[in-house]
Amino acid sequence: MSKSSVFLFILLSFIGGVFVRSFFEINQNYFFLLVLFSLIMLFIFYKNKFAALAAFFVLVFVLGEWITDREIEKTKNLIYSGKTFLLQHLGKILLQNFREKKFQYCFKLPNIQNINMATCCKFHV
Repeated sequence: MSKSSVFLFILLSFIGGVFVRSFFEINQNYFFLLVLFSLIMLFIFYKNKFAALAAFFVLVFVLGEWITDREIEKTKNLIYSGKTFLLQHLGKILLQNFREKKFQYCFKLPNIQNINMATCCKFHV
């Protein structure tokens, strides 16, 4: 195989991984199994060029899936960003800067024996 065709298949396997992960929900265990399988194939058949290239293409395929999975996970809860929620009628939760995982929780508890309690905390998750 020439270098250009190897590069073409590397790019196609990466794009294939992005395509597969974009349309199908894949468990993280399958990523691990594919990486483990391709590394075993790479180490066992390192002298066979075809088997080594196939194992490397599978690794690049999984890399495309993994990168796309990370980016999709960042966008899962964006609809809740900046909104106020009621927590079982106990108080309000204010979410700020959800993309960077910095939250501000404010609870205003009902009056208990004429004591008005409000608590605000900032968390970095």
